[in-house]
Amino acid sequence: MDENNRSIAKRQIARLLGNSSLPICVISEEDMLVFANEALGRLVGQTPESILGLRCSSPISEDGDPMAE
Repeated sequence: MDENNRSIAKRQIARLLGNSSLPICVISEEDMLVFANEALGRLVGQTPESILGLRCSSPISEDGDPMAE
C-alpha cells in the first residue's frame, strides 16, 4: 500500500473511531496515547487533543496474566 492510500485509510479509521459513542483510544508500542476520541475525552473530562502523548501502562503483563506483577 503506498503512502497516500495509507494516509487515506488512517483518516477513515480515525473518522470512524472518532464518531463512536464508546470511549476509544489507541496506544503505541511505546505505551503512548496516540489517539483518543471525543467520548474518551468526555469520560476523563479533557479534550482528546490534551491527553495525546500521555504514557499509559497496561494492567496485563506481557505474558497475558492480568494478576502478574
